[in-house]
Amino acid sequence: SYDEVSFELLAGDVYVFCTDGVSEAMDHRGREFGVERLTNVVLESKKLPAKTIVESVFSAVTDFRGEVPAKDDMTVVALRITS
Repeated sequence: SYDEVSFELLAGDVYVFCTDGVSEAMDHRGREFGVERLTNVVLESKKLPAKTIVESVFSAVTDFRGEVPAKDDMTVVALRITS
């Protein structure tokens, strides 16, 4: 079962949806990328186009992982409300 949430979408809002492979990506020390790092990347890029936000998230995760291979798939979707 899934929870259902309703909220008003306003011009300028940005929504970013990610699979757990993003926040659970590990570096060579066994640390997770985490929600806090993900949030910081989104906040730093929130004024950019949605495509660039997605690219920023993937770039940050790749830099964080370094040479550690991905252990899960990663999907990121960014949605900017324009009107």
